[in-house]
Amino acid sequence: MVKGVRAFIRNEKHSETLEVRSLQDLIIEAIEFCHSKVHAGGVSLMLPFIGRDVFLECRPIQISQALINIINNACDAVADSESKWIEIEVENLNDKVAIKISNSGPRIPEDLQRKIMEPFFTTK
Repeated sequence: MVKGVRAFIRNEKHSETLEVRSLQDLIIEAIEFCHSKVHAGGVSLMLPFIGRDVFLECRPIQISQALINIINNACDAVADSESKWIEIEVENLNDKVAIKISNSGPRIPEDLQRKIMEPFFTTK
């Protein structure tokens, strides 16, 4: 946890700098940051096998923040589910990588799906 907080603080100063980082490391760091919420909620986390040779040129803090937010939101979404699970999948698309995160919570209502990418939109 301390390692993750230090990384956030350090990276805020360099948030514009692109770095080459292991996708596996980025996902593991995000999961470690969310571990207590996942564990306390009794959520099963299914992870993909990601080779150590999958790298991203990215702003690591932005990827980490997005992953942490999605995992935390998924924990909230599955809270009332009988079967509580979150699955992370990775698809290597040659020069791009797709990270897909799904969960056992209810679907997002259709009227909210259109608003979900608007800045500052929330249902909380």
